[in-house]
Amino acid sequence: MDNNASLEQVILEVNKLSSNMSVFETWYLVATIIIAVISFFALYESKNSSKASLLHQVKNSINDAKTQIENLTLQLSELRSKKKLTADEQRQKEIQEKIFESAIEKLLNIYDDACQKYFANSISKDEFKKSYFNDIRKYIESFPEKFQEPLTEYNFMLKLYNKWHKVK
Repeated sequence: MDNNASLEQVILEVNKLSSNMSVFETWYLVATIIIAVISFFALYESKNSSKASLLHQVKNSINDAKTQIENLTLQLSELRSKKKLTADEQRQKEIQEKIFESAIEKLLNIYDDACQKYFANSISKDEFKKSYFNDIRKYIESFPEKFQEPLTEYNFMLKLYNKWHKVK
């Protein structure tokens, strides 16, 4: 049924009711209908705004995690470039490697959480795909050992990768 037919039906129903009502009651009914329509649109806009806000939070979390990885990569590159490390430098390198691995896990956890939000329809799917289509593919292909089924911790990320890239 199209919107014009629906609107005409509502008007006919209001006219039927208004024939038995006072002017005040008729205006009250019309005002109530208008308020209901406005509330519906406000709810719809609020839901879209909530999705946009949540996607913005996801983007900030991902960007923060990426920045941390970039900073750790710079620190590690200095130690990795040295041909001979002192015992202290070797310990420092081992600690930095563990922190780096932890930062990667944190980033993948953020992506997996975002993918879960995608499947729950809590964020804008189109915007999420525009932003992270290539990133998700890159991480899954760069760290295949982290995405081995059935033991992977990143089920939602892998599910989305398979959906987007038609992996069977």
